[in-house]
Amino acid sequence: MYWRVMLRINFLLLVVIFILAFGWVNAAREIWVNIPPDLSSGAKLKPGNNPEHIVYDFALNIFQQLQRWKKSGDKDYTENIAKYASYLTPQYVAFLKRDYERRRQKGELTNRERTVQQLPGVLYDSKRVQKYGDHSWVVFLDLELNETYQGEEIKHLYIRYPVMVKTYDVDRQLNPWGLALDGYYTDPEKITESGELKDKES
Repeated sequence: MYWRVMLRINFLLLVVIFILAFGWVNAAREIWVNIPPDLSSGAKLKPGNNPEHIVYDFALNIFQQLQRWKKSGDKDYTENIAKYASYLTPQYVAFLKRDYERRRQKGELTNRERTVQQLPGVLYDSKRVQKYGDHSWVVFLDLELNETYQGEEIKHLYIRYPVMVKTYDVDRQLNPWGLALDGYYTDPEKITESGELKDKES
């Protein structure tokens, strides 16, 4: 009788050990935590969480790189789409490819250089990032756009880009942010140098 009880106990212990071993083997190897720049007053951190300032920084950095044409738009634009594809949703990649083809056919790329930078004095503000869902945001980027053709300025605009950002399940070696641009929430709008919306009729 005694040996039967011990046999059952040993069997249960083996089952528990197997379950624990299975959980350990399948546990996450890495935990991603976004740490705020200022920890002087402490911080409550949650693995996998994306604070709004991180979302804004991601959108600004990737969008700027995507829209920069160093030598000629017909070459740089399409190369940028391929280079930053891991930071873009498939839907946005498809949109950018259509935009590239449209601009190419209209002759808006060859020998054009482009720079896009944040308006002077503009800093991150919580109003610039709006939660759109559990895992998506709308980020409002106020940018200064310059285009030159063979060294001569042909376009100088101030534009507000309402950019969609989503969490993105992708290889962290390709995209350490775990975020992706997902296109525009609404059409970009022209603004003044101070960041005010321009009259659409002007």
